[in-house]
Amino acid sequence: MTQHSVKPALNIIFVASPGSPYGEETLRTNVLQVLRPIADEIFVITGNFPPGISPDDKLHIKNISYDNEKGTILKKIARHIALQLRIAYYLMKVPRKFNVAIFYCAQTYLPTMLAAKLRGLKTVEVATGTTAKLDMPNSYWIILATINGLLEKINYTLADRIVVESETFITFMNLGKYRRKIAVNGGRYIDTLLFASRKRLQDRKYLAGYVGRLAPGKGIMNFLKAIPLIRKKHGGADFLIGGDGPLLPAVREETGGKALYDKVEVPGWISHDKDLTSYLNELKLLVLASYSEGLPAIVQEAMACGVVVLATSVGGIPDLVKDGETGFILEDDSPECIAGNIIRVSERPDLEQISQNARRLIEKEYTFNVIVEKWQHLLLELVAGKPE
Repeated sequence: MTQHSVKPALNIIFVASPGSPYGEETLRTNVLQVLRPIADEIFVITGNFPPGISPDDKLHIKNISYDNEKGTILKKIARHIALQLRIAYYLMKVPRKFNVAIFYCAQTYLPTMLAAKLRGLKTVEVATGTTAKLDMPNSYWIILATINGLLEKINYTLADRIVVESETFITFMNLGKYRRKIAVNGGRYIDTLLFASRKRLQDRKYLAGYVGRLAPGKGIMNFLKAIPLIRKKHGGADFLIGGDGPLLPAVREETGGKALYDKVEVPGWISHDKDLTSYLNELKLLVLASYSEGLPAIVQEAMACGVVVLATSVGGIPDLVKDGETGFILEDDSPECIAGNIIRVSERPDLEQISQNARRLIEKEYTFNVIVEKWQHLLLELVAGKPE
């Protein structure tokens, strides 16, 4: 902008998928914290918004009560459609001064996207993953994944901008045809004061572990199957599987009372702000054997805490984890591959150096000010009518 140009107003409608019982609200609030210093006003339309965040003169919240954990698949689909229609309705009621709509984890919300286009809003679709690849054998889920894939393509076509968290995510998600309107904004910011290395790797308790949502597609059960193989080499090693989710009962059933898993700790839910950094500072290797990801916050947070990351090369992970430099890549998610790599990596003499490399990458690319600057540049150009 020139010296005499006026900064365009940024009045943002933030549409987000409802939070789950497993703490995903931290993702939404992270993005909102980035948007607050940029926006003149923000109107949030979502479900199950955390009660600790209160509306004020700058932040308005339409919080929809939403529980879709129980019932048949058809009932879940019907409730989800009804939610989308309600969100579209509320978007139409937002005051006319709002000029941008940001969709976060809402790539399938076609009714809301159509409402935003009808109102003449500038639209930004944040692509953090996909619901078109559901790891479920049930035929209903296969049909749902097919429908979601179609809805995502329509929304990406309609959006004025698509925000992705990393360059490799564009190829992984087959978004190349939208390249002219894609912005790489670096994902979520990391609080490098909270997430910091406070203990040397050699002094940490757990040889390897996973922390996050315990859900299909994360490779958790394969990691469990790898542990007996690892213990043939590291008999006294401790392991951690932390988090909550639909697989928690299966994990506890598999590990409970079995000699092969007597050194596996399964604490359940781990508070993001209170306990996560302490657990990460007791972990040497974070294992993420996912088949699909965006740019996982747990990878960024682990790297900030000096944990060495061992992960499959999916989503945006290759932009963070450079094999042998800032972490290590798994060739596949089989128990044998996981076990072999954990043994191989744990015996490397340069783990402390790789840990420090990872920390420096987070400090350079993923701090609050860096992510704010990227979002501000994108939104100001968008509302000013700059070409794609």
